[in-house]
Amino acid sequence: MATARIDLADLLLIAEAATGVPAQQLKHDVDYALAEAALAAPYSGIADREFFPTAVEKIAVLGYRLARYHPFTDGNKRTARVAMRELALRYGLAWADRDEDDAVATMVQVASGSMAEDQFISWVADRVA
Repeated sequence: MATARIDLADLLLIAEAATGVPAQQLKHDVDYALAEAALAAPYSGIADREFFPTAVEKIAVLGYRLARYHPFTDGNKRTARVAMRELALRYGLAWADRDEDDAVATMVQVASGSMAEDQFISWVADRVA
């Protein structure tokens, strides 16, 4: 579903919502290569084979890569969470954060590299319906 994709302009607005820093300012501070890599990752593949074929996988990979790649000076984990919720909505799915402390701790694990991407996909799958 091509229309579900989040592009760089969307990401800047999402980061603005997550951090309170105006998108006009963020566009001067973002590492464009890292941001574009994170945005493209959910849709990667070879020939006709998608590496992440389901909406849940795409949502999780987007959040994981944003948190891991750190394209912004600050607010990457918050931006990743808002971006995942936005992508879930674009796929017609609902997001349910049951425990804020767990969500924050999980994003810290992702950002530090102590949680594997497949573990994070499972964590996201428990929160998307």
